[in-house]
Amino acid sequence: GRCTPTADEVVRTPTREVVAGRFDADLDGGLAEATAARPARITITERANGRSWTADSILWDLEEDRIRVRGVGE
Repeated sequence: GRCTPTADEVVRTPTREVVAGRFDADLDGGLAEATAARPARITITERANGRSWTADSILWDLEEDRIRVRGVGE
């Protein structure tokens, strides 16, 4: 299945919270791509310590809970 929410959607897992303008998730494949249109940014927050950072685009391996940043925010 696919999930494509838009308009500053929030995705929460036990380890992270990600806020982005657009998510395109391949739930069967376990991958999600998140993007944000400038000047907006994606915000990724680690739930364990509250640390957060921003990016323009990410690829999120949902199975391994790993995020590859494709464009670093300012």
